[in-house]
Amino acid sequence: APTPDSSSEKSAPPAFRRQASVLFGREAHANALSAGASSQPISSQVLKAPSASGATAPRQAASAPCTESISRGRHALHISPTHDSVALTLARDLARCGQLNEAVSHYRQYLQTHPEAEDVLAELGDTLLRAQQPADAMEVFRALLGTNPQSMDAHLGLARALARRGDYPEALR
Repeated sequence: APTPDSSSEKSAPPAFRRQASVLFGREAHANALSAGASSQPISSQVLKAPSASGATAPRQAASAPCTESISRGRHALHISPTHDSVALTLARDLARCGQLNEAVSHYRQYLQTHPEAEDVLAELGDTLLRAQQPADAMEVFRALLGTNPQSMDAHLGLARALARRGDYPEALR
């Protein structure tokens, strides 16, 4: 468990840490801090750290559904390029499987014909954050706030994007 003196704990101002623990729960906050204490992203740690028994089958089994669902989605999109829900399903599968840049492309394709889809805008913003593109995510969350000023997804996403850029005072507003 992280200590109050850990480097990841010190990187954010105390007010932001308090707010994060209220918003996300103390356990999630502690888990995020402990994951952030490493020099590698958590996904790299998980993928590079085999189990004690040395088994790699779960990792291979976990990637098989991703490969299959993405392959089927691409095929379906090739057959029906104008069927919007296919692009959306493919975008969600790509995001779930970590192919974030391609997911962003398909989310944007869907939003060209469905600009009012607030849930998809929020998913696009979240995917941009995961793809380490906080400036683009801020634009998406601000656009969502323009259509729905009460959107909790937009407020939270914008705060996360601002915090990712180090603008803690603005993130807390």
